[in-house]
Amino acid sequence: MEAVQKALSIDGKCANAWLNKGNIHEEAGEPGEALKCYEKAKSIAPRLAGAFTNLGNLKYLQGAYEDACFEYLTALEIDADDGETLGNLGLALGYTVYKDYATIAFEEALSCDPGSEEVMRNYLYFLLEEQ
Repeated sequence: MEAVQKALSIDGKCANAWLNKGNIHEEAGEPGEALKCYEKAKSIAPRLAGAFTNLGNLKYLQGAYEDACFEYLTALEIDADDGETLGNLGLALGYTVYKDYATIAFEEALSCDPGSEEVMRNYLYFLLEEQ
């Protein structure tokens, strides 16, 4: 956290530093602080896909699945070939009324990143849950 604080003291408008600070807060079990940091990163750099993805991950963990989907879709407008975000979208869609679209998201994720063990594991988890 010290390095991130130093970076922000030098340049408070460094979106990646805000993103990293959010990650640190999230790992420390401080989702409220992480949320503020991700929102700040988005406001500084509205084309920083990682801020939207991380915010989506946080909302997913909080059970706000439709909100998570919105953040993932926004990230994918910026970086359509992000297999990890597509896989996360698939997981979140599985908990919404749009679960039929989860399979499409997972298949797209695997086409973008065919070797991703995480995407494959999550896709298999989703398929098992559906049975």
